[in-house]
Amino acid sequence: MLFVAPSLLLFGCRDSNNGDDYPPDLSDFPFEELMTGTVSSALISLDEYDGDIESYLIINIIEDHETVTFSIDGNPVDLVGFGGSYFGEPDLTPAQTFSFELVIDGSTTSGSLTLPGLLQADFPAEFNFNSDYNFSWSIEDDPNHFIPYLDVDYEDDFIYEVELLSGSQRSHTFSQAIYSGLSWDQVWDVEAGVLAINYQNLDGIFFAGAFDRYKWYPDDEERGRVTERRRDRVRE
Repeated sequence: MLFVAPSLLLFGCRDSNNGDDYPPDLSDFPFEELMTGTVSSALISLDEYDGDIESYLIINIIEDHETVTFSIDGNPVDLVGFGGSYFGEPDLTPAQTFSFELVIDGSTTSGSLTLPGLLQADFPAEFNFNSDYNFSWSIEDDPNHFIPYLDVDYEDDFIYEVELLSGSQRSHTFSQAIYSGLSWDQVWDVEAGVLAINYQNLDGIFFAGAFDRYKWYPDDEERGRVTERRRDRVRE
């Protein structure tokens, strides 16, 4: 399900040459390990749906283990999952600072993290396959990084483009060359968005908090009208 997309985005991200702050400082960002899935991680992602802020916790543990627990400000989070991947729904808000504790088979890693503030974005009203895709965003305080992404689903394939930007960036352009030759006759839908992300590394585990802002362009009778919706559909 696509509500786990923020963690998957991290595994697929690459640094960008779009903007004046290239390259971003990756000295403490486990870039290669996230791309190859060789580091354990815990991600809390926020988004806004119908005016309400919703939060999700996604934990991926690569080592063999028996038990996993996660608590926020001393309160346990109910987890569901198996095979090293776990999901929970803590009650958190933008810009909130909280303490956390991850316990894996009795081994405890604890710390604190500040979530990015409320992220707003200005997306084009329509998706035009014949031009570059430009969009911008605003946020009160700079996060560690921004991660813009573009997902184009068509016929039996898809295009998934992701970039890693400095936290001072406020806009991005995806080149038309990415989806050159495509049209609404072939494409089912397009999703574009940006993550604001703060993170830290503790005991070899990547902990991150993110805010996800996105738009969806449907390919149907309402094509061209941008609709905000939860990213919880299943790609078959």
